[in-house]
Amino acid sequence: MLPIPHGVTPDIPCITSDDFAEVVPVRWLIYELMAVMAVVLWWGAPQSGKTFALINILFCVALGLPWAGRVVERGNVLYVCLEGHTGFKVRVRVAEAERGVSLGDRAQFVDWPVNLMRLEHIHALAKVARKYRIKLIIIDTLSASIAGEGDDSSNKDMARLIHHASLLARMTGATVLITHHTGRDPNASMERGASTLRANVDTSVKVAKLDNQHHWEVVKSRDGPPGICGKFELVPYEYSTNDGEIISSVVVRHLESDGVVHRLKKTVPQGNQATVLAFLEQELVAGPTAEGVPEPSPSIGHEEAIHRCSALFASSEPKHRRTRAKETLSSLVRNGHLLESEDLRLSLPSK
Repeated sequence: MLPIPHGVTPDIPCITSDDFAEVVPVRWLIYELMAVMAVVLWWGAPQSGKTFALINILFCVALGLPWAGRVVERGNVLYVCLEGHTGFKVRVRVAEAERGVSLGDRAQFVDWPVNLMRLEHIHALAKVARKYRIKLIIIDTLSASIAGEGDDSSNKDMARLIHHASLLARMTGATVLITHHTGRDPNASMERGASTLRANVDTSVKVAKLDNQHHWEVVKSRDGPPGICGKFELVPYEYSTNDGEIISSVVVRHLESDGVVHRLKKTVPQGNQATVLAFLEQELVAGPTAEGVPEPSPSIGHEEAIHRCSALFASSEPKHRRTRAKETLSSLVRNGHLLESEDLRLSLPSK
């Protein structure tokens, strides 16, 4: 064997299979469409309706509403708008008016010139996303996010871009969605630019307009089933401001719905999950009522639950017990056996 030079750095950390958490199913932000912590490419030609469909996704994630008949995990959204700021703001306000709801602090918007080719900008976005507990980060658009520092036809540049997006997802726990364009042919089957784009992302979704119909199609999915697609129409909507000004735009209405909300299939807890759930079911017992008024559903802080459940893993090495407890609790939340509130308290779902 050849000798290894002295002073080689860095030391690459290794783990064994004992360090692996329990094998858990994919966690979905939008069921079978976008996974949590995935990097998603959302692309299409101008006038295809991709931005309107994306605003529809923004609202559904922020409000916890089904999107195209698919159950959504509610979470705060960070939208980095790098093009068409004025028109985008109008579209969002019209969507709020049409739904009769304000997004409030469930959505944060950035029009600062973020550049995904710069690692310091990735770190800055991660800091903001953690501050606001973001679950979906939208970068609109890829072209604007690499302005002057990258070329979307370069495999090297696009590999770096997707690597940075993946780092952002891993630092925040959020899904990262990047919008992009087609080439000169609006009916092209590939997004514009380097082949690395489709090869390196987790999910690629094409949005198109064909014969006056708008439709979306998953053309690549690392974890979801093939053939997911849908149709939508853009419906004109207008509202009057307090000053009497009429603001108009369009909103999305999904078509060809079978009326069924596609939901996560609730699994029966096994192994460590069953043990931890049984323990918490004993701990989270509702107290007696006072004067006929039911007590609030009992809950336990996330950190306290990790601490107390760690004792259930006495057979594991001490350094692994907390990790096992944490991952098992996360699995129970993912599978719907525990509820986690915004202030990080765990409780049992109603029977």
